[in-house]
Amino acid sequence: MLHRWCGHLEEWEGHPDIVTKLKPSYNPAAKVWKKVKEERCTGTPYTKVGGDKLGPETTEKKCLHTCFANQWTGNAKVPVKKCVALTFYPKPAKEGEKQGPDPVGYCDLYDKCDKTTSKEAGKGVVTFKKIPRVEGKPKEEKPEQQDEDDEED
Repeated sequence: MLHRWCGHLEEWEGHPDIVTKLKPSYNPAAKVWKKVKEERCTGTPYTKVGGDKLGPETTEKKCLHTCFANQWTGNAKVPVKKCVALTFYPKPAKEGEKQGPDPVGYCDLYDKCDKTTSKEAGKGVVTFKKIPRVEGKPKEEKPEQQDEDDEED
């Protein structure tokens, strides 16, 4: 498996017969998440089992990593599924305290997220949806059209 932080490929010593090729569409700098503020996925997160919220209490950064890596939440009642989105509910700062750069809160994980709620229904939350990778050849950019004034004589 090639990871986004991989800078280049190297030959595997003693195995010259093994060839690794990158897909033409591979772009390690491609966006991985779409961030949507004040909305959450419609439907039930797989971290909500039998009406109980069983997602992890964690930071937004760790919540992102849990979803991106399709990690187990640590709760035996929560199944391991392919995570496609997450909603993070930051805990409100206590009176007189400032919220830190990576606040702690509750993390819901989703295996389906076709639609999101209205802004009112997701007040105070942030949702991250995985951006699916495009398979096949990368899209060719259309050549820029010249204006009549730009033509050479």
